Amino acid sequence: AAPIPTNRPPITGTSEPGSTVVVSGPNGPLCIAITDATGVFSCVPTTPLPEGQTTVTAVATDGAGNTSSAAIATITVDTTPPDVTITSPADGSTTGDHEPTIVGTTEPFATVVVSESNGTTICTATADSSGAWSCEVPASLVDGPHTIIAVATDRVGNEGEPTSSTFIVETPVESGGLSGGALCTVGHGRTDTTALAACLGLLAALLLRRRSRRE
Repeated sequence: AAPIPTNRPPITGTSEPGSTVVVSGPNGPLCIAITDATGVFSCVPTTPLPEGQTTVTAVATDGAGNTSSAAIATITVDTTPPDVTITSPADGSTTGDHEPTIVGTTEPFATVVVSESNGTTICTATADSSGAWSCEVPASLVDGPHTIIAVATDRVGNEGEPTSSTFIVETPVESGGLSGGALCTVGHGRTDTTALAACLGLLAALLLRRRSRRE
């Protein structure tokens, strides 16, 4: 049976009109109902059903005291919201990719909605049978910090708690005109005197090496 997102689901069925139906679980009676003029009955368990599968039986007794054989059904309860993780871009990481693929895990076949911190939806994904999901950022992200939030909803509608990842998008600047593929990068918008000093020292050393070779 398909999972249901409540542990006290209405249990319905049919029998002879005016019959009394007792629905029982592994630990005894769950609820009692009387069929209407069309033979339909419905009752709600007085105690919550456990998470997962429960086998229930229904036995009807008519006005003359005749008792039916037991009808058997399996009810699957799923009230547990799915967890979700973001594994890439990892929280606290820096990337040069302005349109990164967002990757994570959750409950198999859950739907994941990824949003920016301002609530704007970035992308959506459906997890595969192992719970892995991914979706592509459709528009280029500007340099700087970004916080994304993922929320997963399982197949029966249970919505999990959000999880977030804050990362930095940073375009490296390459210095040109140096032989041997020498490279010195400083991120846009950064004021890092230590990194700048190291960069300048590297450039000076390379220039001196080139001058000495010419001499």
